[in-house]
Amino acid sequence: MVYWAGNGLHDIIMLLMNLGVLLIGGALLALPVVLHTETLLLVSVLCGSAVAYAGLAAVLSNVFGSPRTAVMAGYLLCLLLAVGLPVRMWVGFDDEMFPWVGYMVCPPFASFRALHFLALGCTQVEGFGAVELSTEPCFQREHTQAALGHLMAGTSPRKGPVLTAGIVLVSLAYLLVEAVALWVLALALDMASRSMPHVPLERSDAATKHGRSLVIKASAVQKKYLNGFEAVKGVNFEVYEGDCIGLLGPNGAGKTTVCSMVTGLMTPTSGQIKIWNTMQGSNAHGTLGICAQGTVLFDDLTVQEHLKTFAMIKYMDATKADQHVSDTLGKVGLTEKVHSFPHQLSGGMQRKLAICLAVVGNPGLVVLDEPTTGLDPMAREGIWDIVRKSGGKGGCNVVTTHLLEEAEALCTNIVVMSSGKIVAQGSPQELKERYGSGYALTVECDSPEDSHRATQYLRQVLGNPELRPREQHRAGQLEFGVGSDAMAIGALFQAMARGAESAGIKRWGVSQSTLQDAYMAIVNGVVVDGPPGMRFKDE
Repeated sequence: MVYWAGNGLHDIIMLLMNLGVLLIGGALLALPVVLHTETLLLVSVLCGSAVAYAGLAAVLSNVFGSPRTAVMAGYLLCLLLAVGLPVRMWVGFDDEMFPWVGYMVCPPFASFRALHFLALGCTQVEGFGAVELSTEPCFQREHTQAALGHLMAGTSPRKGPVLTAGIVLVSLAYLLVEAVALWVLALALDMASRSMPHVPLERSDAATKHGRSLVIKASAVQKKYLNGFEAVKGVNFEVYEGDCIGLLGPNGAGKTTVCSMVTGLMTPTSGQIKIWNTMQGSNAHGTLGICAQGTVLFDDLTVQEHLKTFAMIKYMDATKADQHVSDTLGKVGLTEKVHSFPHQLSGGMQRKLAICLAVVGNPGLVVLDEPTTGLDPMAREGIWDIVRKSGGKGGCNVVTTHLLEEAEALCTNIVVMSSGKIVAQGSPQELKERYGSGYALTVECDSPEDSHRATQYLRQVLGNPELRPREQHRAGQLEFGVGSDAMAIGALFQAMARGAESAGIKRWGVSQSTLQDAYMAIVNGVVVDGPPGMRFKDE
């Protein structure tokens, strides 16, 4: 109710400001309809038009899912009715005091009709095409009172200013009735939509994997712009409930374009994207949370108002919204900034707020485009915790990032893109095993002599007389590649535990190749074709 009152008041004020400009302009141009019409009557017609138009806008915003579509429908309706008004007058419908009801059921008709007869009362017609502007008061108070008396008595004035005033009063009555009816209808539509159980997407016929429903299915998705540039070249991937898919790749790989198509901001040139088995671009985005690359906030809303607004938009129960908002802010360290405006926050805090807006209300699908760039490690951990929990409640997340540590911490599946194609995909561990260089043994020695002894010892243990350090991090610290055979790694541990100290090794450790190693191997290699069965050209 508060939302409707505020939104309606805003629309009415904006319309009245436009009408105020009309009155001032008419007075400056000495228009008789402004100067010689009874002020109360003219202002009543204009105010009634403003309230009725605002009600029409409220109804259209409930009927159409897209604000842009609602605005276009409203303009088109007004245009058609404005064109139809002279036609109605030409065929003689406006010769009667009470016109055809169907002709008056929309505010533009009643408004234009009233304004037309207000202007007509300020002219004198002398033959075809000859119009003389009146310099006398067009509608005096007695004319309006006489017309009102006729209407209340159920009779119709026959001619003159009283007849014209009566027609204007009838049009004004239509406007007022329409204004009330439209606002009641708009409120009823809004209440009906809120009272319906919010089941944003039909999931019953979605594919499943290990009991988890398929959330996103991208099939041969291509995006080609008008200038011929092909940003995405036939990508395929699937995301299931509880998954967090990470899109990795160099700048210009097509990651943001894929996210834009998943969220409905762009339409694929070919192929299709289904969300909960519903085509992209439909109501499948009803519970979608988005954090774009650029931070987008409202200058006149506080931190708390941002989150409460987005929680209500996502149909969160008002009784639970306050606690949910408080918990979300606490996890990212914004509790003390709850009443601050965006311009009072640092860049990192603004980014935290943008991420909170994406996950507030527990949406079923969250798309995060480079979410934690520029955040400190503690804030990043808080964001990661929120993202993990949002994906664990029957939903899923799509994350693009250049931080491989973030991808490994969050993602259950990683898709690596390059030049618009998927060149590798799999879990972080799978990618490390497939494209990494196996395990590495790092040893630390006190002197060059000890380093030489350690190398000789490892050649003997690993059975490789040509073994050399593949990297020297700093003086005395060497790194050897030891493959990925589990039995060999086990034997290496035993050998190091027995003879490392006698071989001059002060400290040692075994580690697996990092995700960064695998990523660099993927993007630096030239892939013949995407998965499955991808291979490098030099293989």
